[in-house]
Amino acid sequence: MTELIGRTIKNLQVGDLVSFKRSFKQDDFRSFSKLSGDKNPLHHDQDYAAASQFGKTIVPLHLVASPLSAIAGMMLPGHRSLYLSTSQRALLPVYYDQELTYSAKIIAINEPQAILTIRTLVIHGLEVLLEAEQIVQVRQDVSPELAPVHDSDCKILQPGKRTALITGASGSVGRVTAITLAKQGWNLSLTYRSKNRQTMEILAKQLSGFGSTVSIFEGGLENDKSLLDLTKFIRKNGEITDFIHCASPQVFGNPQKLMQVNFTALKTISHELIPVFLQRQEGRILFIGSSAVQFAPSGWEDYSAAKSAASHYMTSLQQRYGVHGLSSWVLAPGLIRTDFSKELRSQNDLCLMPEQVAEAIAALLTKKENQPGGYAWLEPGIELRQGRFGFHDNHQISRPNTETKPDSRDKPFLLPETHTEAAPLVREFFALSRDTDLTQAGVNTLPGWDSLRHIELMLFLEKRLGIKISSSEIDRTKRFSELEKLTESKVKNG
Repeated sequence: MTELIGRTIKNLQVGDLVSFKRSFKQDDFRSFSKLSGDKNPLHHDQDYAAASQFGKTIVPLHLVASPLSAIAGMMLPGHRSLYLSTSQRALLPVYYDQELTYSAKIIAINEPQAILTIRTLVIHGLEVLLEAEQIVQVRQDVSPELAPVHDSDCKILQPGKRTALITGASGSVGRVTAITLAKQGWNLSLTYRSKNRQTMEILAKQLSGFGSTVSIFEGGLENDKSLLDLTKFIRKNGEITDFIHCASPQVFGNPQKLMQVNFTALKTISHELIPVFLQRQEGRILFIGSSAVQFAPSGWEDYSAAKSAASHYMTSLQQRYGVHGLSSWVLAPGLIRTDFSKELRSQNDLCLMPEQVAEAIAALLTKKENQPGGYAWLEPGIELRQGRFGFHDNHQISRPNTETKPDSRDKPFLLPETHTEAAPLVREFFALSRDTDLTQAGVNTLPGWDSLRHIELMLFLEKRLGIKISSSEIDRTKRFSELEKLTESKVKNG
């Protein structure tokens, strides 16, 4: 039980939050009915309700909303409250005997007028059943000595250190991300496969040296039992504020394991955390995708499909929960210089470093603006681009209508057109639209541009541009950006 004393406007702040649980029984409706006069059979007649779309009796909206009065009058701010207005929206039906979680959070303060705006969610599992917004004035006309003290079963949620759950923490990206966040003051919960125990022991000691509290889970994510064990670990080891899913089998791994780890594990862990995030009206989930989804390299179909399924799932989370304070991000990097990609890249491939990916993760998770999440694409030498999953279809870069102002959300993808001799010829050779973005194009990143076609492309460019390209230059030039510089230099120098 927590003692709540009415607070003044000076000791309230945006983000203050209280949470408590309630359930309603038929006896509650009978009392409500006497007071309100509501005798609608949908709320008390089992036979009548069975024939409705709900299949059984449901709790009246205003009975579900009745604790809003206690939120203002007993909790935020307490006895000093003057309840001015409320708006409510029923999203899903509430049934009798359901355990409901009420989460009330101050989302705005008008200090000169001493007015609070409070957002309240009524939650059951993964569902938000009702959302409400209350406008409450904090009265200043009561002496502190007269303030009553009330017992309440509500839970006061205080902001504290953020705690990130990182899967695949023994891999290069997961490990460097853990170090990056620990240096910023985060606590960490880490998962790893048993074969990497020594690596994790060294990492845990290093993270503790930064002042982080570290908990570790040993086990893979390839089957339902290991996922069940992980959910138990999550419940046991405190409250997670952020979830970063780095774990993945190798690119050419078993298709079932690729889906299990990338998609099923992501969904299972997210479902465990979302009720906690909803209760706090804040939480972040970040999935490490892959630019292979954009480029669809030959032979990567299973890996790309698993990453794509998970990316679509993240989009659904953003659409469903973004308005309730949850952020869902996909970070899709290109090749990263790690052991994971060792067999996939050549010596000349331009690669990201794990530190660059970790920095991008930290930046997305600590965004200050009110953004519910999205899709971020990170490639070597290219500024991080952000938007919605799917902007990359067919590599088309959308162009704004010159007669209307473009949506500002699309601006990150309006890349400047490349004006070189090589660009139109590359598009001609691969039969691409003139609007096709070649920024990230190269061997095994643009459909049809493989090693054999690369040689044919170079011969084609030699003929059309009247230049000579040596075999060593062909070997060194695997990306359009490199090819562009080479041909410009050749044309300029004759």
